[in-house]
Amino acid sequence: MPLSTTWRDPGLARALLLAAVLPPTAPGVPLDMAALEKLTASVPRPDKHMVYGTAGFRDKSAVLHSTCLRMGLIAALRSIRKGAPVGVMITASHNPPPDNGMKIADASGGMLDASWEPYCTEIANSEDPVAALKRIAAAEGLETALCSSTRPASGVFIGWDTRPSSVELKELCAAGVRALGGVVYELGVVTTPQLHHVVYSHNRGELAWASVDGYYDKLAHSFREVVAGDSTGRGPLIIDCAHGVGALHIDPINARLGAELQMEMFNTQTDVAECLNVDCGAEHVQKKRLPPANAAGPGRFASFDGDADRVVMFWMEPEFQLLDGDKIAVLAADFLADQLKDAGMSESVNLGVVQTAYANGAAHDYVLGKGVACPYAKTGVKYCHHVAEQFDIGVYFEANGHGTAIVKDWVVDAAEKKLAAAPGASEALALRRLLGSARLLNQAVGDSTADAMFVEAVLAARGWTVQDWADMYTDKPSRQTKVYVKDRTVVKPIADETRLHDDEAGSPSALLQGKIDALCAAANGRGFCRPSGTEDVVRVYGEAATEEEADKLANAIAIAIHETVNGVGDRPELGKWL
Repeated sequence: MPLSTTWRDPGLARALLLAAVLPPTAPGVPLDMAALEKLTASVPRPDKHMVYGTAGFRDKSAVLHSTCLRMGLIAALRSIRKGAPVGVMITASHNPPPDNGMKIADASGGMLDASWEPYCTEIANSEDPVAALKRIAAAEGLETALCSSTRPASGVFIGWDTRPSSVELKELCAAGVRALGGVVYELGVVTTPQLHHVVYSHNRGELAWASVDGYYDKLAHSFREVVAGDSTGRGPLIIDCAHGVGALHIDPINARLGAELQMEMFNTQTDVAECLNVDCGAEHVQKKRLPPANAAGPGRFASFDGDADRVVMFWMEPEFQLLDGDKIAVLAADFLADQLKDAGMSESVNLGVVQTAYANGAAHDYVLGKGVACPYAKTGVKYCHHVAEQFDIGVYFEANGHGTAIVKDWVVDAAEKKLAAAPGASEALALRRLLGSARLLNQAVGDSTADAMFVEAVLAARGWTVQDWADMYTDKPSRQTKVYVKDRTVVKPIADETRLHDDEAGSPSALLQGKIDALCAAANGRGFCRPSGTEDVVRVYGEAATEEEADKLANAIAIAIHETVNGVGDRPELGKWL
């Protein structure tokens, strides 16, 4: 199904806002501040400071009651500000079962604009949330809109995961939306990327895709376009669902694809309250370099995280081998570069791969060796996404498997026009696969299901095994560790976190960077450090030719941090840092 420009009509999206999901704004009364104050007072805030970050809010579920109510207010206000629906997802992703969380999907379908993160933090911690709401509205030029008798329509899509606490938190968030006169559209139990997909598709006027069923249809259709008939005889993809919400959304795709791709599942919905993310899932597999619980037998495996926005892949025979986010990024960029070349578009389309400093050096070298730009971004998918948007096609994956590829609308439009002009067979195939990739890969956010299906499609299209994929490059051995420090603020990384600021002679950062440079030169390796955003620790990365040398480099950098920041007194045993 073509996605021509008529499917990406902002005017149509605004019409949908007032007709398909939200009713027309009707004459009413100014916001009842007394009722709003009574509502917010009925759910007191916790006795701790809450901070909205890349992952939104995360905490024990009982701590989040007032936060979810207040974020419903912010989500409704953001919808008014953007003139289109936004989304709220109730999930704690890869966190353990007792935790929960919530985050806002902006009207673009992506993560909430960073300029609104301080508003979320402010109202979550305010002793007078109604007064805080008024201040935020005034700062955004919305004070009159809030208090008028014809407040603009606002709407919020809400999705939630399978955690036992999610329904209660969803209801609190919905109460906040409705208290501000907004309309709640419940998607039900969905993955995080499904929530983002619906917001993205709805606000672009992509009617056929703007639902959970539309999500399944789009993935199945796009998979076929990338594979182009080359998907038979490969056996199933076996998915570790981490006992999370992703397990509920595989069978509808299997039903649409039949024998073209079958996905089998384990670690599904058994004892969510006890098993979610425990010894399984993408975080476990990638960080510990171990297979998840209950994995057995030969085959191609994927591990999702609890809310299905991260994926890593692996196989276990003759021994465990991990294919992480770096491997996915390299495969994606290599395949897309080939399609651009065969489609005659490589000269006009700017392709880039965005990595964080944690990306393995071998992956970085491979991408550069293919003539593809490969800048670093600050750690965190929101920073990678922002840098990726600077390319016509921007691929980004963190090593943990969170990522996607962003394809600009003009590239899709140009490829559609070339395809419509009836080119030769090889060019037509490349254009078809390029368009299929742009639609299969979630354009709003990382998506375990879409990313795993894309990998499967690429391997089928190339006739590759997972070993062929793994052989593209060999990872350099690396080690990560951390050091507890008295004051992490004196360790000041540059924007992409590959180095520390060393322009102020004699500063802790300058002294420490000098030591790191010397240690890396002696080890013929690569290393860096960065302060944690939440803990009094400095995180360390070391990479060298062997595992032993990588361990030594990381520990040597850790010692240098301790001596520079904490002083040369007693230091903890090295084993306590690992």
